Formats: sequence, C-alpha cells, structure tokens
Amino acid sequence: MGTSSAKLDALLNAIEENCDPTAYRDLVIPYMLDCASLIETRMPAVALASFGVSNGHAAGRVSIQSVTEAIQRCWGELQKDRRETNLDDPEVSATRAVICVLQRQLELESDDFLNLTSFFLQLLNNVQPHLDEQEALLRRHFPSCIGAAA
Repeated sequence: MGTSSAKLDALLNAIEENCDPTAYRDLVIPYMLDCASLIETRMPAVALASFGVSNGHAAGRVSIQSVTEAIQRCWGELQKDRRETNLDDPEVSATRAVICVLQRQLELESDDFLNLTSFFLQLLNNVQPHLDEQEALLRRHFPSCIGAAA
C-alpha cells in the first residue's frame, strides 16, 4: 500500500515539532523543487518557464527580481480566465505549486512550514499523485527532523 496524504501530514507535523525553524528553513526549497520536478512534464508553459526561474535562482544564476516577475507572470496567466481558484484544473494546480516555490524563495524567513508545504503537496497531487515519492523526498531532505518520529 502506498503513502497516504495523512501520512505525509504526520511527517510534516513531525518536522515542524522536532526541529527549530532554522534547522529546516534551508531544506524546504530543495525539497519543493524536487517534488515539483515530479510533475514537470504536466506543467503548462508559464509554470514550466517559472519553474526554470526557480531552479535558476536556487542555483544562484537568477536574480530575486526574476523570481518576483515569474510570480507575476503565473498569476497573470491564471487571472486571464479567472481560474486562479479552480484547483481541480491540473494546469491551475501546477501553476499554483510553482508559485508556492517562488514565493518561498522570496520569503526565506517564513516559519509557515506546515501549512505552506501541505498546500503545496495538495496542489502537486491534484496534478498527478506522487505520494510515495514525496514521502521518500521528505525523508531524504529532512532526516534529522523526522528521526524515529514516523
């Protein structure tokens, strides 16, 4: 049997409870990038281009201004058809997931790990479920925070 979203939520809770935010802050973006890459082939053009910006920024090749502009392009695309809240649409969920990564890159000091990451994973799974891979990535990126907790 595969991983459930409840199991992912339990792992996210364990990370938030067992680690000081400074211990996982630097791990969140690499985790999000790895998870988003699982749906890369299903991203609409604007999300794919913005995901490239996000990866470029993480690698130190793209400015924070480019991250801000990528967020604006994503929202602009979603607002064109007034579909920004239609999370049942895989293209909307893929674009919103990329926005989550970009937004996190703008707000490195954010302590809202649990809600943001849980919402981000929900968006990804609306596009294409990858619960087992997401769990494996959580365990790989946050080993000291999960420990024996889950």
